[in-house]
Amino acid sequence: IKVGNNVTAAAMCQIGPGSEIHDDSFLLPLASTNKHSVLKGNNYYWGIPLRKIFRKKTMEYLDLTPKELEINANIAGYTDKKLVQKLKLEESRETLIDNTVNVEQVITDLDKSKIDISELKEEDLAIDFTTSSAISRVNSKFLAVYLPIFWLAGLITSILWYSYLQGDLINILSYLPLIIIGSIYLFILACIIFSKLLLILVNLIHKPKEGIFKAEIGDTDFEFWALRTELKKIALWFMRNSPLPWTDVFALKLFGVDMDASSHLNDAWCDAEFIKFG
Repeated sequence: IKVGNNVTAAAMCQIGPGSEIHDDSFLLPLASTNKHSVLKGNNYYWGIPLRKIFRKKTMEYLDLTPKELEINANIAGYTDKKLVQKLKLEESRETLIDNTVNVEQVITDLDKSKIDISELKEEDLAIDFTTSSAISRVNSKFLAVYLPIFWLAGLITSILWYSYLQGDLINILSYLPLIIIGSIYLFILACIIFSKLLLILVNLIHKPKEGIFKAEIGDTDFEFWALRTELKKIALWFMRNSPLPWTDVFALKLFGVDMDASSHLNDAWCDAEFIKFG
């Protein structure tokens, strides 16, 4: 397309690659966007978004100021909701500034809690990033629940390898990569299943409940919460390190998070108690 001198084009869809625009031509964004613009009588409104390249030409062609170019809230036939909201917000800010009352607030006797940094230990500043930050340190007795989980999961994996190695050498070497990958996921799946069974047993002994309790060893609610946390953490950690993204959803749903299959938490940690997601 070749556009000669002193030409005004209102439909930008006419201008494409390879076009030549000559001197003193006006390329207005009128009737060129999703919402067409119309010039009718003394009123004007335009399509949004108004291309920045043509703002200056539009103002010159219509003899408008930059302020007039943006005031289109009351134009019949078209309302830009975002611009109306922006103009109302600016107006409310101006009104607020005009009606501002200077209030001096004096705060006296401010108690400042003093913390002796020299007495802090590394364990006092530790945060359990896989669950809630409220559990800064865990009693080693809770870690004992991993022993039966790993033992039973390893036993199942060992049975798989024992059955696999009973075949002939050619089959063993041919399917070795598959059996290695399969044994890894079998171990993880077994850990998840046994963690879930132990979690059910723990919940039967002490039912989880929402509320406020002291985060200190000796409090029954806290200790059972920490035990549930450790049971869930190992399974969630395994799934977090899995290359399959949908496994996170499977583990979170299995351990109590109310979420649908379309939701995901890639590269994010989430508690697994009293959480509704998605």
